[in-house]
This record gives sequence, structure tokens and C-alpha cells, in this order.
Amino acid sequence: MHNGHIYAKTQILQWINGMAVELDVHARKHLDDISFDANIIQQQRGIIKLDEMVEQLRNLHATILEDLKTINEKRQKSEGQMIQAIYEETKRLVAARNDYEMNKQVIKSEMTKAVSELKESILGDLRDMSQSREDFEDFVLEKLERQSKNLFVTS
Repeated sequence: MHNGHIYAKTQILQWINGMAVELDVHARKHLDDISFDANIIQQQRGIIKLDEMVEQLRNLHATILEDLKTINEKRQKSEGQMIQAIYEETKRLVAARNDYEMNKQVIKSEMTKAVSELKESILGDLRDMSQSREDFEDFVLEKLERQSKNLFVTS
């Protein structure tokens, strides 16, 4: 019996060892499953976070596009105002230049007329002076002739 007892004990130990190995294998399998499930859950959480980040990036992109659109509209409006201001100033300067040119022509015409009138006046005065000189010369000559006749007559 002693041998039977040892044999039974050995059988029980082998069965316990076998069960321990089987439990170990079973536990490892479940741990792998749990670990695999945990990895999947972790990956799903990562995917959710990535989805959230993608959504945030989309929102940021939309905001940037909207801001760029606003900036572009403001720039175009500002450029339009600057172009209009330049156009108005150019128009004003062209009108001022035209007025200047017209005034210059009027002044030139008036100056030409005034110079011509002055020339005519001077020429008239010279003619008058020339006539007066001739008259004076004639007068002096007549006086001299009378005096000489008077001298010849009295002598």
C-alpha cells in the first residue's frame, strides 16, 4: 500500500502539475486576450483622439480660410479706395494743369496785346515827336528866314 499511496500521490502531483500548467496556459491565453482587448481599447481611444484632432484641425483650417477671406476683402476694399483716391487726385491735378495752361495762354495773349499796344503807343509818340521836330525845325527855319530877310531888308 505504501507503493500505491506513493503512486496515488505521484498521480495527484502530476495531475496538480498538469492542472497548474493548463491553468497557466489558460490564464496566459486570457491575459493575452485581455491585453489584446486593452490594446484595441487603447487604439480606439487613440483613434478617437485623432478624430478629435482632425476635427479641431478642420475647424482651425476653416477659421484660417475665413480670416484670409476677410483679410483679402479688406485688402481689396483698401486697394479700391486707394485707387479711387489716386484717380480723384490725378483728375484734380489734370484739371489744375489745364487751368494753368489756359491761364498761361490768356496771360500770354494779354501780354502780347499789351506789348503790341505799348509798341503802337511808343511808335505813335515817336511819330508825334518826329512830327513835332519837323514842325519845330520848320518853325526855326521860318524864323531864321524872316530874320535873315529882315536883316537884308534893313541893311
